[in-house]
Amino acid sequence: FNTPRSLGTHIDDAFMAPQRGYDHPWILTSDIKPCASLYHEATGRLMVVSTNQPALVLYTMNFADPLILENDTLASPRRAICFETQNLPIGYNECFKEGSLLKKGEPYKASTQFKFCIK
Repeated sequence: FNTPRSLGTHIDDAFMAPQRGYDHPWILTSDIKPCASLYHEATGRLMVVSTNQPALVLYTMNFADPLILENDTLASPRRAICFETQNLPIGYNECFKEGSLLKKGEPYKASTQFKFCIK
């Protein structure tokens, strides 16, 4: 996703099968703002995400409980998308763990902005 492309481009590829969609963190380059955008071509709606967090997780509702949604439709996989700004996920051998620990008396400040417009 270094250049704009459709979310569906690789969502059904074999390497995506275990998670049934996107549930992946991207390490952000701190000097690039905004960090992500989502455009719906049919309506012209655009969402732009900016953050001071070091990572963004893209999640495409890969699993869904049988819930009735607000518009009386049944929840189903890939019916929604989420942009989660966060610290780097703790990985293999607990890499990046130090970035997720908050020590007593240490302030924590994070900022994420979602802007919406019609393009």
